[in-house]
Amino acid sequence: MKIRKQVKEDALRLAVKVKQTSKTDTQIIAQKSTKTNSAMDNFISNFTISGEELKKMEAIETNIIDGVLFEGQIASIVGRPGGGKTVLAKSWAIEMARSGYKVFYIYEDADMKGYKAMADTAQEYGFIVAASFTHVGQTAQSILAGMRAMANEKGSSLNKMVFILDTLKKFTEVLSKSDNKKFYSLLRELTHKGASVLLLAHANKYLNENGDLVYEGTGDALADIDAMYYLYDDGNKLAEEKRFGTLVYEKGRALSAVKRVSYRFNLQQYLAEKLEEPVDTRKMAVQYQMIEHRKDEISVIKKLLALAACSQKELVHIMSEETAISREKAVTLLRALDGILWISSMGGDRKHMKMYRLADPAMMPPGQVW
Repeated sequence: MKIRKQVKEDALRLAVKVKQTSKTDTQIIAQKSTKTNSAMDNFISNFTISGEELKKMEAIETNIIDGVLFEGQIASIVGRPGGGKTVLAKSWAIEMARSGYKVFYIYEDADMKGYKAMADTAQEYGFIVAASFTHVGQTAQSILAGMRAMANEKGSSLNKMVFILDTLKKFTEVLSKSDNKKFYSLLRELTHKGASVLLLAHANKYLNENGDLVYEGTGDALADIDAMYYLYDDGNKLAEEKRFGTLVYEKGRALSAVKRVSYRFNLQQYLAEKLEEPVDTRKMAVQYQMIEHRKDEISVIKKLLALAACSQKELVHIMSEETAISREKAVTLLRALDGILWISSMGGDRKHMKMYRLADPAMMPPGQVW
């Protein structure tokens, strides 16, 4: 009996101990869970924002010009040489100065004649043009040093100030990651003081096989910006009075950035006018580039169509026989320039063949010379 009683008492003590241990473990787990939740809550609080907060951020973004550049941000325009970047930036400088912004147009990519023309405009409309080559011993790095001094000046504010850098490759080696890191660090110092920055950068001369512009620097060179745009010019190098260009949003952090906007470039006044509706200048550029690169094939087509209307099948066959173009690319050429150099319609002996005839030059838009 004593043994049974002792066993019963030992079992009871063990049960109480297990219960106490279980309670302690539960408290520890709960405490750990509380700590985990606290850390998670801190993470969420520090690194995420709600949809409502996003709307508030979007509402406080102050647009400076055309939904492309905002106060305290960096925007870049990447376009081909002669594609209208400077015309557009000059027009914007005028508008921003009229709106009360202090605009510094840093025109390193100019010769003395171009600088003088820009300086005359600046004097008339109230913005500032600067360039290192106007003073002996100064360089683009001297310009950046001056900008850094403004950023580091204690107690100063750069609100309502805009820097336009024309062009990017004059200020940093676009293929050097280390140079770019230092350069963009300076730009961020300026924006933290309230300034805004517009960069003009070069793309390759020709569109790629997909009809896209290609930035001439490293892929991550323009990573630390708020809005990056490609400027697709119409490619019409023969125009004397006007050309067209469209800004297409590529990437960035600006919440209110416009996605697509087009301009008419006045080549006489060297100014840009915003259009109410976007124009597909990318398609136009592809067409002009095709005309430039396919002169032999186009010559064959025009000679044939000058004699009589021809079917697509006939044109493709003769082009492949007389030039090195493939049948697939011959069809692409015919379709791409349909309505420009020639016009297609259904007809022929079988009534369902695609027939081509030369377009009437009198129907071409002004400035287009083929």
